[in-house]
This record gives sequence, structure tokens and C-alpha cells, in this order.
Amino acid sequence: MLSWTLFKRYLLSKQSESLVKVVSRLCVLGVAVGVASFIIVLSIMNGFSNSTMRRHLIVEPHIVIKEVGQNKKAQFITPLVQRLDKYELQDVFLRSPDNFSGAIAKGVSRELLKTIFLKFKPQKAPPSEDEYLSLIAPSDIVQIIEGLKPGEVIIGVDLARSMGLVEGDKVTVLPPETLLLPAGEAPLIEKIVIKGLFSTNIAEVDGNYIYYLYDETLTSFKKTASREEGYEVRLTQAELYNEYLQSLTGLSEYSFETWVDRNSSLFLALKVEKWTMTTFLSLAALITSFTIITVLILLITQKRNDIGVLMTLGLSSNALQKIYTRMGLYLFGIGLIGGMIFGVLVSLTLQMYPLEVLPNIYYERTIPSQLDIHLILWMCVGAIIIGSLASWIPARRIVKMSPIDILR
Repeated sequence: MLSWTLFKRYLLSKQSESLVKVVSRLCVLGVAVGVASFIIVLSIMNGFSNSTMRRHLIVEPHIVIKEVGQNKKAQFITPLVQRLDKYELQDVFLRSPDNFSGAIAKGVSRELLKTIFLKFKPQKAPPSEDEYLSLIAPSDIVQIIEGLKPGEVIIGVDLARSMGLVEGDKVTVLPPETLLLPAGEAPLIEKIVIKGLFSTNIAEVDGNYIYYLYDETLTSFKKTASREEGYEVRLTQAELYNEYLQSLTGLSEYSFETWVDRNSSLFLALKVEKWTMTTFLSLAALITSFTIITVLILLITQKRNDIGVLMTLGLSSNALQKIYTRMGLYLFGIGLIGGMIFGVLVSLTLQMYPLEVLPNIYYERTIPSQLDIHLILWMCVGAIIIGSLASWIPARRIVKMSPIDILR
């Protein structure tokens, strides 16, 4: 093929002009670095997003059903349901001898608590690094849940840290309605014992939640207005929430809330961050691809005599334009393929062997990665379009050339 032969002779051989050779190699390197950066950065962002979503879905139910009428558990059981559990939720104030803080108290069954915390793998830190995290061992929290009794709770490690609490401390719990009581009326209070500390690596949970056994603790708060009761539904697959809701009929007296609704702000922030990075990385790659224009303009300028000879031998200006456009595409293609190979290899390596390089102040200490094949395919389509335009623009100059003027 003539275009490939000329490409090797003009840009790859030892006889090619030094300036064009250097600029063309810089062009290939720039395109490869841009493409590799695009793949690696977006794979790491996908990894962080999936890691955050996975941790939330361990604690978060896929669907929450808030009761309004009589509860009939069988109404909510379908083939898509993996487990269905009662829950109770209450905003409370916690008061210790030295501190006062708001919290969310949640009551669920012992089996559900064990199921949740068996899925977490807390990292034990040296006492010098984190006094509270060092109190948690992977097996301890499940053993604590096994022995949990009425009046005992487990508390998030960040909430315990903010209040200066450790295992065995006693805390006074008050419902928020206490603030509305008239002067002189005795508030509704309960005493609880901190049986253990848990860490989920989710800031909202570790910093706000206390867990206890359903219908065994905070029983005096059952009639408070701020108390919420209902069912938590965990499906066989979290993505099937729409299919599950469509399968339920005649249940208008209940309020349904999916995990997407409950975390819409978080997922929107992750999506905006991802698309922002995609936009700026695409612009960086676009600017880099414009070096092809520089290479082809230099090449056409330096090889005017060769273009004139080819025209006199019978090649039309349109055929020469296609040849030089293909040469630009070859140049772009080498950088694109090289960058894709390097980016995919790095992303897959990080996916299989995540690097644990971040300090303890972050909930995610590793650098996760999740390669998105669809995103790479769309990137390839966009890159080919950009490369084609960058090659065609300078090649148009050949159409305006006359062999007589060139060879004169």
C-alpha cells in the first residue's frame, strides 16, 4: 500500500528528516500518554465509585418499606427477595458525663446484624495511629453481637471518638421530643451500655449510628412521634429494585424508598465528578492530537517535490489527499494503540493487586480500579473521529497544489 510505504519512508526510516521524525515521535508519545491517562484515571474513579457503592449496599437495604397500615409480611415476599427484616429507627440525643451529641438509633434482628458485619473486613491499626480503631478486631464485633442483651448497643467508631466513649461506658438516651416538653415535666430517658465499637468505613454510618436488637432496647420510645418502623428488603441483585416495585400491586398504604433514592446526592456527586474528569481528560487528549496537524504540515512542506513527481506520474490530488490522511491516521493509531495497551495493563494490574498507599485518615486506603470496556470503546470511537479530522485538515492543502507550480 502506497500510503504505508510513504509513512515508513518519511517518518520511520533513518533517511527521514530529523525535525519531522522528532515531532512525529513526540506526537505519538503525546497521544499515547493522553489515552493511557484517560483510561487509568477513569478506571481508578470507577474503582472508588464501585467501592463506595459496595460498602453502602452492605449496610443499606435495597428497599425500605415504611409502614402506614397493618403489616402483612407475606405481601412483600417475591422471588426477587433474598431477605425481609423488620427495623425501627429513631433520632436520639446521647448524653455522657462529658459530652452531648445527636445520633441515629437503629434496631434490627441479631441475624441481620451478624450478616452485615461479617461482610466487613476492618483493618486493625496500631494504638499509636488510632486509639479507637485499634479496639476493633475483625472477629470481635460478630462475637459482641452474639452476646448482645437488652439495654446494650454497638456504636460507630467515629461517634464514639467524638464523645470520648469506649466499651463498657454508660450513656443516657433522650428522644428529640424532649426539647418540646414544658418546663417541669420529666423527660423520657433510657440508659444504655456501649457493648462494642464497629467500623464500616462509611463516614455517615460510623459517625452517626448506634445499633441494637429490635424490640429489646429503647422500648420506652415506641410511641414517640419521631420513631419509624417498617421493613428492609434485600434483593438477589441490588439493580432489580424497579422490577420488584413493579411486581407489587395494591399496596398504596405503604411508602417505598429504594437505595438509589436514599443515596441520590452521593451518587449524583460521584457521577458529576466522573463526567467532569472525563471532559477535561478528553480536552487534554484533543489538544495533544492536534500535533498531527503540525507533523503533516511539516511533511507536506518538506516533500513538495515528491508530491509534484507523484502528480506528474498520474496520481490525482484527491488520491494524494487520501494518502496523507491515512499517514496521519497511522501516526495517530500507533499512539492510540500504544496508550490503550499501557492504560489497560496498568488498570488491570491495579484491579487485581490494589496498591495500599493512602494514609489512615482515608476510609479507602487502597487505590482500587475497575476497567469499563464500554467507556474504552466510546473513547476509541471519539479518538478515531478526532484523529481523522486532525489528519484530513492539513491534507486538504494538497488539493490546491498544482504540479507545475511545485516543480517550477
